[in-house]
Amino acid sequence: MHLDSDSPFQNLITKLGQPEHLDLDELRRNLLILSARWEELYDRATLYESEFQRELRAKIDLCGGIPGCPDKDFADLLSGEELLAARRTASLQFNRVFYMAPLTRNAIAKNHVRENSRNLLNDVRLRAQKNL
Repeated sequence: MHLDSDSPFQNLITKLGQPEHLDLDELRRNLLILSARWEELYDRATLYESEFQRELRAKIDLCGGIPGCPDKDFADLLSGEELLAARRTASLQFNRVFYMAPLTRNAIAKNHVRENSRNLLNDVRLRAQKNL
């Protein structure tokens, strides 16, 4: 959270440093604002964590287990740095499996595909002319 000079947290710190100028109503208002912001940030962090866990479960389901998380059910037990590290590892494995898969297949030359497309198009045209 970025602290500017007008933030409730900065105001609170300043006021606590000067007890003779402490206004309890203002202190309570600043604490309520900070509490609401903390809850908002906590909810956002929880949402991100659950999305990362969901993504990790999906990648493990598609590509198999990884050392940090051998089964997709373990994804719910991970949090913080462990979750981020497992997500990175699962992403690398996912990329290896799905992005490298076309390279392992027999590649068809682009010209061959174009030629087949042209032949198919010509066949369709000939059939259309015969039906007229």
